[in-house]
Amino acid sequence: MPTYAVYLKPKTSFVTRISSDTLFGAICWATRAVRGVDELEAMLKRFRPGTTTDTRLPFALSSAFPFLRYNGIRIRFYPKPLISELHGDQTAPLAERQKHRYSVLRPFQRAQVAAIEKAKRVKEASYLSEELFKQIVCGETDTARLCERLVESSVTDPDVVRWGNALITHGERERVQAMELETFMAERDLQRNEIDRVALATAEGRLFFVHETFLHRERAGLWFVLQTEDLQFIKPLLRYLGDTGIGGERSIGKGHFEIPLEEIHEHTLPGADQPNCFVTLSRYIPANRECDFSVEPLAYTLTTIRPKHEAQMSAPGHHTYKRLLRVFEPGSFFPFQKRKDVYGQVVNVGRNADAGGLEVYHNGLALPVFAKIGGAL
Repeated sequence: MPTYAVYLKPKTSFVTRISSDTLFGAICWATRAVRGVDELEAMLKRFRPGTTTDTRLPFALSSAFPFLRYNGIRIRFYPKPLISELHGDQTAPLAERQKHRYSVLRPFQRAQVAAIEKAKRVKEASYLSEELFKQIVCGETDTARLCERLVESSVTDPDVVRWGNALITHGERERVQAMELETFMAERDLQRNEIDRVALATAEGRLFFVHETFLHRERAGLWFVLQTEDLQFIKPLLRYLGDTGIGGERSIGKGHFEIPLEEIHEHTLPGADQPNCFVTLSRYIPANRECDFSVEPLAYTLTTIRPKHEAQMSAPGHHTYKRLLRVFEPGSFFPFQKRKDVYGQVVNVGRNADAGGLEVYHNGLALPVFAKIGGAL
């Protein structure tokens, strides 16, 4: 299927992670609002559970990742693949090569401490810039080389810079004139007061915290990968989401984005010519016998989620939560068996009282990046 890049420019902070399943649900509800229930049901039938025959899929989505912008230039970020980490004695060769940078007083020990700090920075990063991601999936670099290239931004000629929770090359950061920005994304736990709906007042002593994400309003945003044979079918739905928001707490102003339809463009995902695995860009629920978990390379983050049903048209008997699901997170990679445009399945999670008891589905389709990665965790 044709592949496109779609950009979300923030108007507000957001409390819901804009993952592939959140985007899928948002587009389904937009379909109902814009085209009606019959059109929605007809579309969902094409996502038959356990089927990923690409010609029958209306669309497939990645999760949303950050991007930077300046003067028409964009630097996109991808999830960091779960490449092997450096441990213990593995930092010794790196320290040996770097010890000349330190004074004559215990230069090797100081270089090894610095190497461990660099390894921590690589481990803690959630995102890689497009150039670094391409190098990883093509087998041109790994953790050791990233650590060796990772230097402080104050050094005269830095190669790789840790910037917030992302790694980016110095050249890419210069292209968007962002050297003066301390960060482009911030995450905070903000205090809220629980409301007593009977007394219509703040409940005494009932405080809770909400995790919110903030993006630099002028210089950053989110982007995601969209695969579809019919972009004109999707555009009105995206326009609707630009008016209504995406994710939770939209009614109090969270999760609102500008979605410029004119900036949607075809996009080629990076990848290796002779892959040995694929990196998922989406939350992934494998179809039956789709993955062989007994061979390498294999590394994954498995998360148990209990997503909420959409409540904008709730009815008596509305269920707040769907059943428990286990999903593989973006950045996980799996051994290559057969090249497909889309992996995974859409899972039927039962019925809801909303909208007359329609079937409810959860998206587990994964957009892959075919990679050549050595070894496994």
